[in-house]
Parts: sequence; C-alpha cells; structure tokens
Amino acid sequence: MKTTQILTFALLLFSLTAYNQVNKAIKVENFSSKEDFEIAQNYYFQANDYYDDGIEWYDKALENYKKVHELIQDNAELNYKMGVCYYYANDHFHALEHYNKAYQLDPKVDELLMYRIAEAFQFKLQFEEAIKHYQKFIDTVEGTDAPTWKDKATRKIEECENGKELIKNFVGGLVVNLKKVNSKYMDHSPLVSADDKTMFFTSRRPTSIPEDVDPQGRSYEDVYIATKDENGNWQDAVNIGDPINTRNHDATIGLSADGKTLYIYDGKHNNGDILISKLEGDKWTTPVALPDPINTKYQENAISFTPDNKWAYFVSNRPGGVGQKDIWRAESDGKGGFKNAKALSNTINTKFNEQAVFISSDGKTMYFSSEGHKTMGGFDIFKSALNASGEWDEPQNIGYPVNTAGDDVFFVTSSDGTRAYFSSQKLNSLGEQDVYMYVFAESDQDEEAENIVIRGNVKDEKTGKSLPAVLTFTDTKTNEVIKVKSDPQTGEFLASVPKGKNYALNITSNGYTMLSESINPNDNQNKNFVLNLDMNQNSECKPIELQNVWFGFDKIELLPESHGELNQLAEFLKGCDNYMVEIGGYASSDGDYKYNVKLSKRRAEAVAAYLYTKGVNQASVKTVGYGPENPIGNNKTKAGRLKNRRVEFKLINK
Repeated sequence: MKTTQILTFALLLFSLTAYNQVNKAIKVENFSSKEDFEIAQNYYFQANDYYDDGIEWYDKALENYKKVHELIQDNAELNYKMGVCYYYANDHFHALEHYNKAYQLDPKVDELLMYRIAEAFQFKLQFEEAIKHYQKFIDTVEGTDAPTWKDKATRKIEECENGKELIKNFVGGLVVNLKKVNSKYMDHSPLVSADDKTMFFTSRRPTSIPEDVDPQGRSYEDVYIATKDENGNWQDAVNIGDPINTRNHDATIGLSADGKTLYIYDGKHNNGDILISKLEGDKWTTPVALPDPINTKYQENAISFTPDNKWAYFVSNRPGGVGQKDIWRAESDGKGGFKNAKALSNTINTKFNEQAVFISSDGKTMYFSSEGHKTMGGFDIFKSALNASGEWDEPQNIGYPVNTAGDDVFFVTSSDGTRAYFSSQKLNSLGEQDVYMYVFAESDQDEEAENIVIRGNVKDEKTGKSLPAVLTFTDTKTNEVIKVKSDPQTGEFLASVPKGKNYALNITSNGYTMLSESINPNDNQNKNFVLNLDMNQNSECKPIELQNVWFGFDKIELLPESHGELNQLAEFLKGCDNYMVEIGGYASSDGDYKYNVKLSKRRAEAVAAYLYTKGVNQASVKTVGYGPENPIGNNKTKAGRLKNRRVEFKLINK
C-alpha cells in the first residue's frame, strides 16, 4: 500500500518546465584536497540518482547527501536537497535548517525554495510565517506552470488561515503517542476491536525475512497486532504473519466489531483491491477479494460497515465521483455480495482526496480524512452526522490537537465513546507516522454513542461442543438489527450495541432450535456483559420461551415490540420443513382458570397469525393454551406471575 505521505505530497512532484534547477554542482576549488572532492563527488552523484528517482528513494539520497555534507557545508543545492529529504522523512526541524542555509547561500538555487520554506513553517504550526513565505512565492514565481503553483500556494494559505482558527478554538482532550506500539519506522492505520483489547495496524518495521523488502531496501508494509494486558496497557506488537502478510505491501483498512473479520488492502491487483480474512479459532483464512461493485479495475483502499452490516462505506477513485478519491456507499445483498454502489454527495466528497472512512458503533456518525474542506494541511479528520432525512450533514473538522498540518488519518472510536485511535505525523512522532490515542475531553464525549460490549460463547447443551451461530440483536423499539457470528471453532462471540436500549436476542445454528434472550442494558449497568448460551438440537423437541413477545394487560393483541423476535422466529421456522411447530401460551394463576386457558390460547393464536403473514406454513403450526400449567415462576410474587405469562414454541417430529 502506498503510504499516506506519498498520497499527500505527490502533488509536489508536479513538473515545472520553467523550474529546471540551476546547476550548482560541487566544485573542486571548494575542498581542501582533491581526494575529498572526489569522495564527495562520488557520494553526490549517487545521492542525485536516488533523488531523481522520487520520494521513495529520498532516504537513500539523504544517506549520501549527509556524507557529502561532512566534507562541505556551504553549498546551496546540497542544502536545498537535504532539506527536501528531511521534510519527507518527517524531520521538519532539520528541513527548515537546511532550507534557510540554502536561501542564505543562494535564494535562487531552486524556484520552489520559498514554497518549501513555507511548507516547513506550516507543518510546525507557525502559520503567520508560512503565509508570509507562500505569499512571497506567489509574488515571485514565473514560468508557464506558474498559475498552477500559484493556485497551490493560495490553497496552502487557506489551510494556514484554517489552522489559525482551529488552534484558537482548541478542543481539549489528550493526545497520547502509543510508544509501546510504535517504532522508528512508519506505523499507521490503527483498527480496534469493540472491547478495546485488540489493535491491528500497519507498519514498515523490518521483519525477520531478509527478502521481505522493496526495491529501495525498505521493509514492505505488514499487518501487526497488539493486545492489552490485564491492567489495560498496550503490549509490544507482533507481526500477524501468514496468510495475511505477503512478500509485498499488506495494510489494515477495516475491521468488524468483534475483531474477527479483517479487511486488507492489496495493491498488486486491479490498481488496488479490498481483501477480507476471517479468524477461525486461532487461524486467519486466506484473504480473498470482495466482489464487484466494491472492487473494480480502479483503486479501492478503505472500508467500514454500519453496525447492521447493511451498508458498506468505502474509498475509490473510480469514475462517477466528485473528485479524486471519494467515499462511496454500497448495499449488502445479505448473501456476501453488494449492489447499488454510489458516491456520496459533494457535502462529503471534494475535488481533493478523501480517505479512511469509519462508521462509528452508533451507525449515525462518520469519521473520515480529507485534503479538502477546512483542513489545516495534509489530510485532516472530519466528522459528519446522519440526519433525520438520511443524509450526511456538513462535515466538521474535529480540531486541534488531533489534527495538524501533516497527515491525520484512520480515526476510529472506542465503543464507550471516550477514546479514539488514529495515525498522524506530529512533531513528537517516533517515525514517519505514528499511532496515537485521543482521550476526548469530558464535555466532548458523546454519551449517546456509548456502546455495551456483549461477549460470550455458544455451545451444545448436552455435549458442550462449540457451535457456529448467528446472533441477531433487534432493537425492540425501532426493529433495527445488528448481527454477529460466533467463531466456528470456539463458539466465542463479541458484539457492540448502543446502550440504553432493549434488545431481543435470537441465536440460530444449523440443526439447533432457535434460542431467545432479552438484553436490557442501561446506564447503571456494567458496560461488559457475558452470555454463555446453550442450545438444543431440533430433534430434542424442547420448548423455547419467547422472551421478547409481549401483550397488553389482559389483551391478545401483540405489542409492536414483539415483531422483531417474531420476524426472526419466522425465518427460523421456514427452514424446519421436517417438523410441526407448537405455539403454546401460558398464564399466571391469577383469576379464573378457564378464562386464563382461553386467554393463553388466543395469545398463542395471535403469535401464529403473525407468523403466517411472514410466510410460515399454516398447516405446520398448531396452537395450545396451557393457562397456568407448568409455571416457571412463583405465582405468589408479582415477578413470578410475570414470568408465567409467556409464549413458547417447540418443534415436534412429524
């Protein structure tokens, strides 16, 4: 995967026919001996070859320029080129030092010198100095490409003006460099599981495989994984290994809430594709490309899903967008495919690059990075909310200290809404780019966005065998659905659902009777739930209580909150052609026995009638009213009587 720096700074390589550098090669008369001159000349020629090959070779060029600089310091061209190399190595202190030296020696050594001095000041957040130098560049630049460069410098001045306002309106919070995770190399694109215990990110640190390097001798990008210890501290990251990492660039771009589905960027095919890998037990599956219309012959390099997995948001440079790289949306077809890919409007997308889209756990907040909008330089992170009409609102720059004049990308929030992780070029970075944690200021924490983390396992009640299952959480008020899958080998699952709501939880596994649970998280409960779920095989014909089916007092009409669970039951029953289905109604012992039997029968019939509307075969269903029989609660208490007023279903062998 091409680095974000290359994406950001590629525009600076725009060729200027009028900007051919003046030949300022080193000369023998500037050295104390001919021998020193020949040594310096050799290194200088090597350095220039690397320099002319482009940004990816600047580190090699700098190595050679430094050796020349040991022998001669007062050369304008040498200092200018060293400044350029230092700038792209994220060492802006030395970049500005060499730019200034070059200017002192020869202000006309390169027509871009003033522009580059302004860039260095901008990165150091010295916006007034940057504006002054950009303006001087605009006033003096000449040549056929001067209008293009004037436009670029004008845009840079706009960024500096934005930066002045953003710093003045400091948002607070705490930005922390995760030094335990980072290295002196490039570390970026963090993704974190919903329980905030596992992080995946991309790094160019060296591996133990000598041949795992690019033509420049730098390690390819690999996926790394870090976990927290029992005290909540991030531990040293480890290479995730095969089959995710290959002998080429492999990078993190998306993650499911449970941390068991990882999306990877593969730049080798179709100009860049999105691949998917799943964790089964302790092994990752071989990554495979997502189908069209997600992947095309163009580049796709970031993806995020809504909590219900209905919509995929991704980044692509395909035609039909607003600018260069745009954010697109596609609808899941429910079978592993996608349809109706469409670019978001120009409210979100700009004529510049958008990148690193992330949909938060509430499904209504989008974070993304952009070179457009009101950025203070490079990529800035923006936030947009989904409004009542289903459109994304005008993005807001999330401000300083998260955003800087460098690249700030891949902003992902924790489930509880208190923290976020992102990658950035900052003055205190250990490498070219680092992974940071941002702790929101208390006043800025989104209480509504806080989530409850639910974890557990699914197994066969008799044998204890772990089961692959689908867990469906249905908001009983809105009928919005969040689905997760348990690990097919371990039966473990992890879900992240918005707090303060009531959920019908239905668990299905092939050959097993659907299980019903009720989840009622609220502000006063622990934010971490553990559910150990035992399932019975269909052939055991055991009754299952429908815990999320409700009626009004002394009524037979289903309350709307029941529809979510009954929808899931209908889907389950349509796959049980070999069985009859009994819907049984129960009542408490309050009141007349015969009346309670009749009431429970009519409630069972109401459930069956709803199932028929959803396609369940009426001939395969029978209803029974059991009245107060088979109580599961104490009829002498209010809570017990409530438990006894229930509806169950069971499968019966034909």
